[in-house]
Amino acid sequence: METKQPEATSCSLESLKLRLDVVEKKTVDGAQSVKTIMTNLRELASAEEKHGKTHQKIHDMLQYVPHTNENVLTGLKNWHAAMLKNSNELTYVKRQFAASLVSHVVNPLQEHLDQYRRDTRKIFYDLRASYESLVNKQHQVATFKEKYYKACRVAENAIRHRNATKEKLENENRKTDANSSAPVDIPVDPRKLEALEALNRKVKACLDESDNAKEAYVASDAECVSERIKHNEFVVSTLRKLEEIEIQREDHLQNQVFFWLASMYQDTFSSTANLYKTHLTTSEGILKSALDQIAQFSEGSLTLDASLGFVTEQMANDTDTLAKLCDVFSQMKMTFEAHAKRLQQLTANFSWTMSSMEGPLLVKAWEKISTAIQVLAHIHDEYSITLSGFVTSQWKDLKAHQMASKRQILSMVQDIHLKRQGVENNERDACQRYNQAKKELQSKQSQIEAVEREVVEEAKSPEKDKGGVSLVSLGWKDPAKIRLVKLKRQHQEFEETDMATATKQYSFARSASGNFHSTYNSLVTAVHTEFIKAQSHSISSLVNILTAWQSAVSKAESCQLQILHDVFESIEAIRPKQDVQMVVATQLAAMPMAVTEPSHAPVEFFKSELIENELKPPPPPVADHSDEKLDAKTATLLPAHQIEFGFVCLCLLGILVVHLVHQKLRGELLQVEAMLGEQQASVDYLDMMLQQFD
Repeated sequence: METKQPEATSCSLESLKLRLDVVEKKTVDGAQSVKTIMTNLRELASAEEKHGKTHQKIHDMLQYVPHTNENVLTGLKNWHAAMLKNSNELTYVKRQFAASLVSHVVNPLQEHLDQYRRDTRKIFYDLRASYESLVNKQHQVATFKEKYYKACRVAENAIRHRNATKEKLENENRKTDANSSAPVDIPVDPRKLEALEALNRKVKACLDESDNAKEAYVASDAECVSERIKHNEFVVSTLRKLEEIEIQREDHLQNQVFFWLASMYQDTFSSTANLYKTHLTTSEGILKSALDQIAQFSEGSLTLDASLGFVTEQMANDTDTLAKLCDVFSQMKMTFEAHAKRLQQLTANFSWTMSSMEGPLLVKAWEKISTAIQVLAHIHDEYSITLSGFVTSQWKDLKAHQMASKRQILSMVQDIHLKRQGVENNERDACQRYNQAKKELQSKQSQIEAVEREVVEEAKSPEKDKGGVSLVSLGWKDPAKIRLVKLKRQHQEFEETDMATATKQYSFARSASGNFHSTYNSLVTAVHTEFIKAQSHSISSLVNILTAWQSAVSKAESCQLQILHDVFESIEAIRPKQDVQMVVATQLAAMPMAVTEPSHAPVEFFKSELIENELKPPPPPVADHSDEKLDAKTATLLPAHQIEFGFVCLCLLGILVVHLVHQKLRGELLQVEAMLGEQQASVDYLDMMLQQFD
């Protein structure tokens, strides 16, 4: 609700023409307010630049996510590409905002501040020069007045001296008879007459000099009056010009700073909202499509052995990739948390407070901007809390579940490999033992066949018919029949024991291998089932994360748009001229008493009865009524005594008039001294402020 101050509409800087120190304080405070705004906007741009750099760090982390070009979770490649693009675009928007804030707001504001200081400095230099010229004229008036009064006093003293000399001469040259009242004239000394004539000439010269001093005094006073009028007109025109400069300053702050800043934030919020909306919509489509494609995994062209390797590799890659993406979201949470702290520190100090000499509408808009930045910091903090409470926790659960699924599937694949390796090794060993026994059995059969041939040969030609000596005849070797019986017995024993055992083992190994191959498909299918379940859980978790993320983004966007609405309303409510008028009205109301312009002291002529009588024309001759007879006897004075009595009465009347004039002059002199003291204080204050400007 706006505060109504109807009296402010008739106020302007022209109303403070007698308090130029207040006007100058407003310009100094105005420059300080602009500097305050500029400093805080620089810090805001620095905070946004740091926020952009942290987004760049997120982009770099996404670039180094492993296995994105390898065997990885279905749809994760496309989602990673979408996140990489979104992160790059967000980084550009944030850094572009910081750069635009400096180039389009802060730097032009610095140029405007420099020009404002040059203009106001020149104005107060000109005011000082005009005031010094007026003071010089006033000093000249005081000097000419002093000379005029001094000349009048000299003329008055000369007249007194001449009158006293003339009276003395008349008294000396007039003798009366003791017995007669009629005076008797005595001849006058020529030298005394010559001295009296010299005194008359001196009186005339002093009167001429006082007339010249009077004319110079009157002319100097007229020049001072003209200079005062000129100075007042210059002060009024300068204050009007200064008021236009103040209006331009506030208009620049309204349109080129506040409105531009709010518009930049609006564009940034709209851009980030569109980027998030596009990214989340694209990501949702990618993940839903990936969820539909998971069931088609077993229909691929991979062999069973290759599929196990594929599953093992992808589970390892998925675990590493999801762990890295979890770190990315943790970094995202820390990014917004750090930015919230930076904005809170930026608005926590009192450097945002503007001077009391600023307009209330401008101050209200600046306070709205400061409040909006505080709310924006709270929004970023809430966003980071949401990411930490829902998104990051879901990422941690997803990472833990992925690790458990990875361990389970790797254990299943390892068991399959171990079983297969055991069956194959057992079959290979049994086959080797069977072949070795078979070779030994064949060797024994060959020996039997050889001995059987010997038996046949011995039957055909016994040893005794040969007449020779043999190993059999010497007893060193058994006969063939005996050896044949032994070999057959050994062959039968080997066939019944070793060969039968090897045959059974080989048959069992082949049976076990056959049984394993018949269950191998079911084992691989079980692995595929667990793998599909793990993928489905991962995709579902990513969809839930995406939903929570989208909810947090939507909440932040709605809050940001609301605070911008309030800021735009306060900026549009700024009225620069009305602000200046309200500030002037406030300053006038705060003054302890109404300041009135000191009136110019009128020309004060020297009051002297002697000079007036000297300058009067001679009186007309008086008719003689000596023929009239008086019935009563009257008392008469001598002419000399009559002159003395008249002179005494005239002196008493002059003393009374001089006393009254002295009292009046003393009052006016005190008033002039007070006025000069105030003006001198203003001049000293102007000098001090100009030295500070220099």
